[in-house]
Amino acid sequence: MRSAQFVILGPGALGSIISAHLARAGHSVVVLARGARARNIEQQGLRIKGLAEITRSVRVLTDPSALRAADYLIVA
Repeated sequence: MRSAQFVILGPGALGSIISAHLARAGHSVVVLARGARARNIEQQGLRIKGLAEITRSVRVLTDPSALRAADYLIVA
């Protein structure tokens, strides 16, 4: 399986879970976020706690016009 480029618009609870699992599976993940949420993800990565704990670093964009290409866009 080839690695795909995913863009997640809205890394709230659901978007963060999807992003972390995609990154863990080896895909390239970019999240579009704003303000404090963007800063938090940049500094600490995505931290998911549940049955298993997942922490993944992902690229964060705050300006949608900076996005150049993606295989998939997920609006969460």
